[in-house]
Amino acid sequence: MGVFGKMENINSFTQTFSSMVKFVNDKYDVCPQLKKRAMLTTKRIGALSGLRMEIHEHPQWIDEFLLEQGAMMSSMDRRMVRQWRDYSVGYDFYVMEHLADSSVFWSITDARKLYSVRGIGVPYRDVNRLKPPYGIVTMLYPYQGYIVTDGIDLPNKPFLKRSFREELLAAYHIAKKEFGIIQNLVSPSMENNTGRKSTIVQKPRVPKEMVPKYKEIADIISDCCDDLLDDAYEERFLWFLQKLCRRRPSPLESGSAKNWACGIIIAMYGSDKILSGILPLPAPDPDKFTELVEWFGMTERAVATLAGSVLELQGNTRHQKG
Repeated sequence: MGVFGKMENINSFTQTFSSMVKFVNDKYDVCPQLKKRAMLTTKRIGALSGLRMEIHEHPQWIDEFLLEQGAMMSSMDRRMVRQWRDYSVGYDFYVMEHLADSSVFWSITDARKLYSVRGIGVPYRDVNRLKPPYGIVTMLYPYQGYIVTDGIDLPNKPFLKRSFREELLAAYHIAKKEFGIIQNLVSPSMENNTGRKSTIVQKPRVPKEMVPKYKEIADIISDCCDDLLDDAYEERFLWFLQKLCRRRPSPLESGSAKNWACGIIIAMYGSDKILSGILPLPAPDPDKFTELVEWFGMTERAVATLAGSVLELQGNTRHQKG
């Protein structure tokens, strides 16, 4: 079945998505041909698909959309767009089978990832009537606890040879039994249909040019959390790190990775400002601060200065929409 039973929900998704795409294309001129009103031909669908992928690769554009147009949106729509920014998945999939209430998409690039996908308003089987398995290029988005596709699909290996189909189906049944089917993109530990927890980690949503700096800082944060804290704190720190990577200009462009990791951890560990989308954590242990300072091998004064700078950035980030 489709996700949205009510027409207002369908309109909310499609209108918000269209507004975001138009905003990005008007501002960055990614696909000039889409600015002209015309019939939705195969060529235009290809251009729209390419534009959508560019948005996925540049999450800071979504931040700009929220900053400039978020005030005109409902809180539910703003949350929906933030989830698109943080959890959408692309691009190459095999559509393996149609179930009673969804269709199973299997990632071509990662055999561990199988997704339960629904269409917008109608079952996906009614969106694309090819007989599974077949390949497509598309994007998957979270919405109200489900995984949906916007229906902007391009064929990719739509007709498979019989021998390959048989091999693919055999491998699919093994993968489905081993890994299960992911039902929800948003939850950090995604439930699959086997009842086990999926350990798949979502790709960090940072601009391409910031990926090297993000990885450098994230590695230090992860090492520190492994030694002294836990996964819940690591998730919180990395979430904020991604926010800083998406700022324009990003403050992370200057300064050492060690200093940034230290500032983020010390500031956020003791902060009583619970960031949007992150669950509250236990009260900080005063003794842990000393251990954290020693872990970084800095003086308390230096650490306090770094943490103060991050807390100032945290306040600025909280006042940005999105």
